[in-house]
Amino acid sequence: MLRQRIITALLLAPIAIICIFLLPIKGLAVLLSAIVLIASYEWSGLVSRSTFTRIGITVTLALVWLASFAVFSWQSAAQNSGLIALFFIAVIFWLVALLLVLRYPDSAQYWSTNPLLKWFAGLLALIPFGWSMLVLRNTNTQHSWVGALWVLYVMALVWAADTGAYFAGRRFGRTKLAEKVSPNKTIEGLAGGLVAAIVICLLVLAIVRPDINGWVFVGTSVLTALVSVLGDLFESMLKREAKIKDSGSLLPGHGGILDRIDSLTAALPVFTFCYLLWVAL
Repeated sequence: MLRQRIITALLLAPIAIICIFLLPIKGLAVLLSAIVLIASYEWSGLVSRSTFTRIGITVTLALVWLASFAVFSWQSAAQNSGLIALFFIAVIFWLVALLLVLRYPDSAQYWSTNPLLKWFAGLLALIPFGWSMLVLRNTNTQHSWVGALWVLYVMALVWAADTGAYFAGRRFGRTKLAEKVSPNKTIEGLAGGLVAAIVICLLVLAIVRPDINGWVFVGTSVLTALVSVLGDLFESMLKREAKIKDSGSLLPGHGGILDRIDSLTAALPVFTFCYLLWVAL
């Protein structure tokens, strides 16, 4: 299984990087639309086993995503109050998700039998995710590689936090982080993941020297790494309640698309919201 995961990751990583750097913004929007569509179908499996219900959830989530292009624009995002509001709502949603994860399984009584709430959670996870990637990628219309580097940086933070947590957890893991949600995750693993993410952050700060206050940059990066773990835990909680191991089977060794982007659905909107605050201030 580990070998399969590594092979799939080695194939996906360069493809993702190429798409982020080389696709024009409209092409990236088309690719994200496909990702959101597949993720919507996988999310429907967390809500219901009924084929009819799953199709309904997938179609409505996809329609909301497409309709959002009539409301939002990736141009001049820092002055776009609608997008800022969207990302602010996403931040609030992930705060609520944190409470649900911390209180699980007791919290399940409020949402586990309510398909509408779980549909709404999918909406708040997927729509801000897609738009945050578009906005971050388009931060510099003169030089698209600048925005691509920001997207890559967030991904690097998430990958570092995930990889660091895996190896630190295996070597030092003793204290369970959220045993009822994800029994294999440990506080030691979380600490290892944060150390790995901070190393990435400090390297970027030293080499690239972004035009941002160093403490703000480090704080935002640590917050992004932390919230990426929450994205993973939140999906794990939904899968546990739905009694499924993976959201899908599209990616060998990794499960579905949703299993690969769960951390990013939290990390990207939170980082983008912080980034827009930097620009505004």
